[in-house]
Amino acid sequence: MRPILTALTILGALAVLPATAGAALPACTTVRTTVSSMQSAVTAAAPGDIVCLADGTYGTVSLNATKAAPGVTARAEHPGQATVGQVNLSGAGLTVAQFNLPVVVIAAGSSRMTIDHNLITGGFKGVDMPTSSTQINDTRITGNRFVGPFGEDGIRANRYHDADGDGVGLLIEGNEFTNIRENGNHSDCLQTVWVGDHLIFRKNYLHDNRCQGFFIKDQASAVNVVVAEDNLMLRNAAPCDPPGSGCGQPSIFQVFGPLSNMTVRRNTIWTPEGGSPTTLRDPGWSGTRLFDSNVIYRAWTDTCSPFGTGYTATNNVSNHPPENAAGGCWPTTGFATVASPAFADPAHDDYRTNDGRGVTWAPADQVYGPETGGPPPPPVDTDGDGVPDSSDACPNEPGTQPDGCPPPTPPAGCDAACEQAYKDQIAALTQQLADMTASRDNVQALADAYKARAEKAEDQVARMKTHAQQAVDIANEP
Repeated sequence: MRPILTALTILGALAVLPATAGAALPACTTVRTTVSSMQSAVTAAAPGDIVCLADGTYGTVSLNATKAAPGVTARAEHPGQATVGQVNLSGAGLTVAQFNLPVVVIAAGSSRMTIDHNLITGGFKGVDMPTSSTQINDTRITGNRFVGPFGEDGIRANRYHDADGDGVGLLIEGNEFTNIRENGNHSDCLQTVWVGDHLIFRKNYLHDNRCQGFFIKDQASAVNVVVAEDNLMLRNAAPCDPPGSGCGQPSIFQVFGPLSNMTVRRNTIWTPEGGSPTTLRDPGWSGTRLFDSNVIYRAWTDTCSPFGTGYTATNNVSNHPPENAAGGCWPTTGFATVASPAFADPAHDDYRTNDGRGVTWAPADQVYGPETGGPPPPPVDTDGDGVPDSSDACPNEPGTQPDGCPPPTPPAGCDAACEQAYKDQIAALTQQLADMTASRDNVQALADAYKARAEKAEDQVARMKTHAQQAVDIANEP
């Protein structure tokens, strides 16, 4: 027979909460419960700080700050559990991560902005860099999940520039793009116009769209350095938006000159549905142009400009030789014709060939959007009563009580009065447990109130710092 339960034992069992599922992310420097307090905290944050927003649904977020490396991160406290409206970024050295959001707008003149592991859906554009003249420098768009349809593009990048000399003006890496469908507004997965330099498009997963997946056009001068590497592009013949609107078949990969120095390496662009082509067009190509180890369903051109001096193609596979429309001369050298490459597992979008061509990864092994991670391993429960051993006062004895033990039993020979005494004791313990639970809830309410007061105080300190700096700036004006 086990000892009579105590209320403290039961309460201790109830206080043990299951571990939260999720990827191991760096700890938050501070957690805020309103957009305004998060914005103030970002303004006052030191480089390296992580300002988190608690779970919930919020409105527009506007962050305007300039931070030295490694910058300041604004992040959902728990990945994917904070939904915000439009996010506006200006300044330098800011990261937006782990949110659900419709659009991120990066202001002209901004530098070192990072958009990382968000679910981006429902906006007119997903990420918008709306400038026609002033450059946006050293931008990184990584690990996001873009889910259309959008009003226009998944990403619109107008002017991008490598200002810090690391070889990256705009990095778009490890993102998923899906359900982005032409609606008459030139709806592309990525559209870049005007001009830029050092565009790196790597390890992205485009599937079940009807978009120009990788599109460069309308630059007044040559885009310098473009790398498209290790991308997987599949099924680009989804219905128009709305279906039946006659939107035409866009090219999955379409690059117009002028352009200098382009590398297209180890991509798998397999789009038999609709025959969506990989195309190079217009005059003005210079520098090196390398096509290496790609698996491409259809290559097409109507120009000879990209294929002169500086062009090299090696170890590529295509469903049929490159096609040349009037004025085109894409050489067949460097392309082997293979109607049906030996893809690893197309049913699960694993299009690796394991022969040194095409993508080196499978989508199932990647994380797109908020890093919610997988479920934690099941806790050890030796007696199988649903209470983990870590919380079970009777780990080897199946029970029905909150502490994992069976209900107390009267001793042998206990008469009616004895049994009633046991029942009265259990009732008293139950009431004691209820009182202690209520007390715990009151303590939690007080803790929440103190937390809110602390956040308000931090906001006041942040405003005072800002005002002090403004006063110093005014005092130092000539």
